[in-house]
Amino acid sequence: MLGVPVCELLGGRMRDKVRVYTHLHRAKIGAQVGTDDISAFCDAVQETVEMGYEAVKLGFVPYSGYDAPLPAVRHVEKLAAAVRERVGDGVDIMTDFHGRPQSIDAAKAYIDAIAPIRPMFVEEAIQPGNTPAMADLARRVDCPLATGERLFTPREFAEVAETRAVAYIQPDLAHCVGFSGGRRIAAIAEAAGIGVCPHNPMGPVAGAVALQFDVATPNFVIQEEAVGLVPWFTDICNAYPLDLVDGFWHAPEAPGLGIEINEEEAARHPFEQEVIPAMEACLTDGTVAHW
Repeated sequence: MLGVPVCELLGGRMRDKVRVYTHLHRAKIGAQVGTDDISAFCDAVQETVEMGYEAVKLGFVPYSGYDAPLPAVRHVEKLAAAVRERVGDGVDIMTDFHGRPQSIDAAKAYIDAIAPIRPMFVEEAIQPGNTPAMADLARRVDCPLATGERLFTPREFAEVAETRAVAYIQPDLAHCVGFSGGRRIAAIAEAAGIGVCPHNPMGPVAGAVALQFDVATPNFVIQEEAVGLVPWFTDICNAYPLDLVDGFWHAPEAPGLGIEINEEEAARHPFEQEVIPAMEACLTDGTVAHW
């Protein structure tokens, strides 16, 4: 009605552009590369960076339990070092444990192996929800931690902030009541000196929402995106604001969310059940692990 971007209703623009990061091969389904072959994995990372990114999030850690076998730790150490050598210091590297380690000591062993490459952060080093344990781990390692994609309420994030359990929080606007919930959570983090790196491995509408939020949030750091998830990602929008330029999205100018859904194009892509990684998540002894 006002003819302005949503970010103007959130207090106005704090910045002119938003730094983003992607996943291996832009998270394209079926194009992921395993970690066993270090050279092939590094090739895939390099290919991803050459798509125009200055930051990428990778999975280094294998399915894990309550311990971290030394051969696995050594392999993660070599893999991380090889990736850093390949892309250099000008590319930020994050790594997502996704809560695979089930103990603080197992998580610490893998973090210590990765820490020499100076990752921007280690995400969900242990399962979310046990904030005291996360805070304990943060005191034991020399590496920034991040969490938040599976937290939902301001109270949960307040506990993380109060204990200084992480350096970065990762609220997902699709999980935490959108703009209103995200703004409350960001304010809690700001008061504790914690940066915001929103979670968003989802579709074009969620991406457009994230851009508006990021532009108006004082303690925003970097935004997750998965624009390459499917080849028709941007086709369902007649207008789409998420053009990548030198690793950034630029501040929106169009009214509202800046998108226009093409209902006819969207109807060409009906729901299909995705492959659930947990179906293959087993340890060597057959124990079902967290994916």
